[in-house]
Amino acid sequence: MALHHAASAEIVSLQTLDNSAAHSIALVRTPLFETMQIILREHKAIGQHSFPAAVSFFTLEGNARVTLDGEERVLAAGQWLYLDPGTAFGLTGSPDASILMTIMFDTSVPDHAHAHRILNAAPS
Repeated sequence: MALHHAASAEIVSLQTLDNSAAHSIALVRTPLFETMQIILREHKAIGQHSFPAAVSFFTLEGNARVTLDGEERVLAAGQWLYLDPGTAFGLTGSPDASILMTIMFDTSVPDHAHAHRILNAAPS
């Protein structure tokens, strides 16, 4: 079964951390970008990833630790982070975090199907 992606002008309710059943979901995918909501519970991690595309993170709730070049940084609620294409990153809930992650595809790169790896790696 294919994942549901939001259509243009569709209003989507995002999950909140107070919902114990909240899990990572894909929100929208177009030829130009993909956005997903990542739910990270305390000490749950997404290991090192990188994409041949620019990536941004916006923390909706909680705190996350972002690992960049072996250095950890805290990404708190209301903070936004941009990464150049190819930048390796890791994410850990600290304690819990709800994050919007957007991958901005380079249309000159033919296949971005691997972008869904992040959802498969995201702990529920």
